[in-house]
Amino acid sequence: MPAAPPKTPCRHEVRTPSEGVTLQKTVFIGYTDVLAAGSRALLGIDTKQMKIEYDELNIPDLNNLQPAVTRGIEPDPTEKDFLHLQILNHKYEQCSLVIVNTVVPADKCHVVANKIMDMCSRGGTERIFLLSAVPVNLPKSLSSRASNPLFENCRFCEPATMYESLPITTLIHDHFLNTMLQLINVEGIPTSVLIIPATRGRGGRASKEDGSAQAIALFHDTMHRLMRFSFSLDISLSLVYNQLDSNTKENRAMIYA
Repeated sequence: MPAAPPKTPCRHEVRTPSEGVTLQKTVFIGYTDVLAAGSRALLGIDTKQMKIEYDELNIPDLNNLQPAVTRGIEPDPTEKDFLHLQILNHKYEQCSLVIVNTVVPADKCHVVANKIMDMCSRGGTERIFLLSAVPVNLPKSLSSRASNPLFENCRFCEPATMYESLPITTLIHDHFLNTMLQLINVEGIPTSVLIIPATRGRGGRASKEDGSAQAIALFHDTMHRLMRFSFSLDISLSLVYNQLDSNTKENRAMIYA
């Protein structure tokens, strides 16, 4: 019989949602991409090792949306369920994790993106890292490489990793990511987009079959190198992706459009 998945610890400082919540100097953003890799990677932060303050990303118009990623086991009474939009602030490291844990409808992507970028501007954010596993049209020179390579494309800053960038003509098929890129161009905040080419994954726990397990592990490794954060791969892999109907039309744009 396989071992039970590890219990997700609840060691957050839980605070009442407030318009006064601010983001830190460095912000990592993960959302429900085609593998739910960005969101599951951030939700795997090791709260045993790190002091985290928990806040809700409060957007009243989207309160009816459901979380796309949930725990694989029932939480204890002292634990808190994941929200559809949430912020984890590291108390001492001047770093925030913004997790869009839902499938945002196409006509609401600008609402979420505007809220995040406004909070970054008000908080004096100096660097954004945006995580995304997304379908892309890779050029032949890159498409023959090993599965799940990672690329770093930068706006208004120098690269923070040794990964190469996607060509500027690369088409991205993701409405939320494209909306974020447009607003990043407007706000001018230095941003690294960490991209893993992917196809739509399966619901349930992350697996090697659809590439979600590898993508999460790669995001963890990259973030640890950048910030020395502690993430639990066991926790991230135990989380359940509940595929939700996005009801969105296909959206394509170039990486620097």
